[in-house]
Amino acid sequence: MSRFAAPIAEQIWDMKYRFKDADGTPRDMTVEDSWRRIARDLAQVEKNPEAWEQTFFEALEDFKFLPAGRITAGAGKKPRGLGANLFRSLGRFQVSARGSYHCRGGYGSSRDFVQLFCHGHGT
Repeated sequence: MSRFAAPIAEQIWDMKYRFKDADGTPRDMTVEDSWRRIARDLAQVEKNPEAWEQTFFEALEDFKFLPAGRITAGAGKKPRGLGANLFRSLGRFQVSARGSYHCRGGYGSSRDFVQLFCHGHGT
């Protein structure tokens, strides 16, 4: 039985988000493999990655949480850690109730964001 509610959803996952080798051979055999890949990549920046991987997997499971498309497509691929870097970098920003923000990390945050934009994860 498919985890997808509609055939088109599974087709989109296969075309855009499923991890495949350059020749088109799938690395993610199931959507669960994709969730595990994303969870593992996000957890790598945590102090206890093994524990966080399971927490992140459970959040992703059954489509309870859907990361942005570029995170879903890029997590766990080379260059390593871009998805996790996005969340780590965003954590350096504080958003006020009025929607304005300021950076606490100074030059380090700017450098992180430049790296993210260079790899297509900044939009």
